[in-house]
Amino acid sequence: VSLAKSEQGCSMLCSAGALHAVFVALRERAVSPELLRTCCRAVCLLYKFDGKLVAVVARLQGGIEALLDALREYLTCGDLRLLQWLLSALSDVSHTGSNTQVLVRHLG
Repeated sequence: VSLAKSEQGCSMLCSAGALHAVFVALRERAVSPELLRTCCRAVCLLYKFDGKLVAVVARLQGGIEALLDALREYLTCGDLRLLQWLLSALSDVSHTGSNTQVLVRHLG
């Protein structure tokens, strides 16, 4: 409630909500390449706004695993732009030590 009283707090809450929605969409199994590209773009843009927030929400909402699964699924698709967005988003969400551990653990 105290965050919602300040302008900066409102933007953080909105960003967290947007990230939550993006990671929920990424966890869906039948994500179209266009939706996937849009989700990755949103992650990258929100990372520029607040990288720490993106890292925390990605870890808590399973975003790292969802991005890795999408990368595995589309690795051989030939859509280089989609792969670039996936790798950019994955790079952004895994910039902290704890998120890197999740990444390594999920890679096996």
